[in-house]
Amino acid sequence: MNPGKMSFSVGLDQFDLELERLRRCKDTFVQKILQSLKHQGQLAPVVVTERQQRLLMIDGFKRYRAAEMLGWSCLNAVSVEVDMKKAKAMLYVLNRSGCVSMLHEALLVAELIENEGLTQNEVGILMDHHRSWVSQRLEMIRRLSPEIIDALLLELIPPGAGPSLARVPQCNQPDFYATIVRHRFSSAQIAKLADIYCKAPSPDMKQMVLASAGEALSIVSKKQKEDRPSQKVFEQMIVLVDDVMADKTIPAGVKDRIRRIKIDLADILEQINKENICVSTTKKKQKFTQPSGKPEQSGAPSVLPG
Repeated sequence: MNPGKMSFSVGLDQFDLELERLRRCKDTFVQKILQSLKHQGQLAPVVVTERQQRLLMIDGFKRYRAAEMLGWSCLNAVSVEVDMKKAKAMLYVLNRSGCVSMLHEALLVAELIENEGLTQNEVGILMDHHRSWVSQRLEMIRRLSPEIIDALLLELIPPGAGPSLARVPQCNQPDFYATIVRHRFSSAQIAKLADIYCKAPSPDMKQMVLASAGEALSIVSKKQKEDRPSQKVFEQMIVLVDDVMADKTIPAGVKDRIRRIKIDLADILEQINKENICVSTTKKKQKFTQPSGKPEQSGAPSVLPG
């Protein structure tokens, strides 16, 4: 087998799909590729490397599965000379501009460290990231139970929920998983619930949080809105802008300027939500800081208001 540097035709049965486990694809993505192959043909070759008289696929798993569904017998491929470590790193490097989830990144990091014996620094160099990026993903994947990892890969729960679920002890993840699936929580809701759960002071309180997850989120969200008047102000401003935009007597040029104002307001509101900026932060700190000369009172503020 001497494919050289040019693309060449390869039978589907000649591909080694060992690395596909590290690059699982959503069915919807495969369907899009299928439509592209059906109407435009194969626009780009798959990437392979020769290994034990077979061609190990590095990039092109969606094209492979789509071609299989279409009944194609072969695909065009291009070969690169890399070892297994670099081949695995290329799974990320060749797709980093696309939709590589943090979970897939973490699986690759763990694969390179635990199975290939690389250090975190070496993985960072291969994947073109700082060591802290590698460490964060390795810590997340090690804290997730196998069942949660499978659920994330199958998208039974939102893919972005991985970091939040990693905060929950593995022994408690099955109960937490059952709760978020039952309520069909979003990634943002899962993050808030994990925060409430981890701050709960006792096992009984943690069970109460899960048993009344919807109510817990509602209480906390209401409390946060009360503590963040700046958020409410910007929300009201956006509503006012929408009302102005609905006025048909306003010239189109003016509406364009108003539309830009709305975009700026939305960006500010998003930043407030992201960083939890609130006007009452200083007041809160003063509330929970004991004045000097007075004995400190026992007890801590409850996670959930009574």
